[in-house]
Amino acid sequence: MTIRPAASLLPKMSAQFQLTIRKPAICKLTICKLTIGKSAALVFLLVAAVCCCAQSREPANQTPDQGPSQIGQSAPSANPEPQSSSEQPAPVPVLLDGTVTSLALSSELERTNYWTGGIAAGATYDDNILSSPSGSTGGASFSLMPFIAIDQSRARMHANLSYAAGFVANQHLAPQTSYAHNLGAEFDYRLSPHVDLRMQDHFSVTTNFYDQLALEPVTSGTGTLQQPNQSVITPLARQISNLADAEITYQFSPGDMVGASATFYNLTFRDIPAGTTLDLLDTQTQKISAFYSHRLTTRNWAGVTYSYQHLSFDPAVQDANTSSFLLFDTMYLTRKLTFSVFAGPEVSEVDSNVVTFPPGVVSDVPPIFAVTSPVSERRTLVAGGATLSWRDQRNSVQAGVSRQVNDGGGILGVVELNTADLAWRRRISQFTTLSLAAVYGDNTALGALVGGPAQLQAASASVSLEHQLRHSLMVTLGYARDYQRESGIVSPPADVDHNRGWITVSYSFTRPIGR
Repeated sequence: MTIRPAASLLPKMSAQFQLTIRKPAICKLTICKLTIGKSAALVFLLVAAVCCCAQSREPANQTPDQGPSQIGQSAPSANPEPQSSSEQPAPVPVLLDGTVTSLALSSELERTNYWTGGIAAGATYDDNILSSPSGSTGGASFSLMPFIAIDQSRARMHANLSYAAGFVANQHLAPQTSYAHNLGAEFDYRLSPHVDLRMQDHFSVTTNFYDQLALEPVTSGTGTLQQPNQSVITPLARQISNLADAEITYQFSPGDMVGASATFYNLTFRDIPAGTTLDLLDTQTQKISAFYSHRLTTRNWAGVTYSYQHLSFDPAVQDANTSSFLLFDTMYLTRKLTFSVFAGPEVSEVDSNVVTFPPGVVSDVPPIFAVTSPVSERRTLVAGGATLSWRDQRNSVQAGVSRQVNDGGGILGVVELNTADLAWRRRISQFTTLSLAAVYGDNTALGALVGGPAQLQAASASVSLEHQLRHSLMVTLGYARDYQRESGIVSPPADVDHNRGWITVSYSFTRPIGR
């Protein structure tokens, strides 16, 4: 049988060779902070040790593919319809689910206990490589990205490890060669028949659009309510991001579940080029949540969640605390179609450090003449949103809208973020797949800022065509259009536009584990 893994963990350029399975709907706790080096090695060794222990406890007559069926139903994203039997675990609400969003088709979610490796080479052209608001400069980039992933299931656990890294050679950018890393770790464990645990962490190092294109899927890895702001286009700089999520749930009756989670997100900028028009802010986010979910009908789960979030930035321009009390409803309309909605009040307390200058002193003098004044502001917003997911053998569609308080993506501080996104993937022939994606974000700054209200609007649309040349060889062609408009941040506005095209060729191989 030909194994055709899906594209949830490996770089986009090698999407069709990534293995993704129907993950069990066991619930979640996530590794908090992971860094390249000793911490990463320790995490991998820990998960590997648990895998070996779980494997050693299996009955002798059990085959590896029996693991998921013993854990319970698949995650809602893979198989939305909940089981009617009281012995099956309840699904975690889709909006709170920590599973990495994937556009994998149903036919690509059938296998586990495999490891995948390979290498991808690509070329990209961008007509505005410097992200300049005027006088754009075009340039090409060439990348080489090896990757490896391990996906293993046992009677009570599921582990997924992936790593992609390589270098990007730039035609006009300095330095001429940059490096990119992407490390992902996910671990599910059934602590008892009614208590589930999930741990996951995603770490990435990128420099520009070329790197982000190669390692795109890893930067977002949690449910809608835990997502960091990735709707803005930042100037060229080395970005180090780490997103971790931890969740544990307890199903205390056939139709009732409670759970708690913690999310940590750090975004750091380094090597910012001289003359950059926008000041980049390092961002730290910590969030804790608790929820209760109740089965209204076989296909309808509703509940309530409370969340507390702390946002801080460096330089310390702002510090914010938010609390939200949201009602949610998840409807598993069919085995292929899931719809979720949430709404409720969200209260934010924003402390801003406003910098002013004495009369007659211009703003470009040394900072010793500046006066910093703390200003506090309390805002109550109505948060809300909805998501829709549909998947079959040839199509996978995901769409969503949301309105909530979030970080400013490295450009603004605390913002009210309104987003809309749509992604569609269709297999148009046995060896060819078409992908379309679009995302829009409207960021409105909260708190007091110099120069009045600040707003950032960004949108991106892309199309790509993937064709399998041979059993292990894939070629991808793609085009993307990006734009960003801002007001009240710098003068004149630093509006940015990009047109990008790329081609990648990837080779991969898949091998079973323990067979």
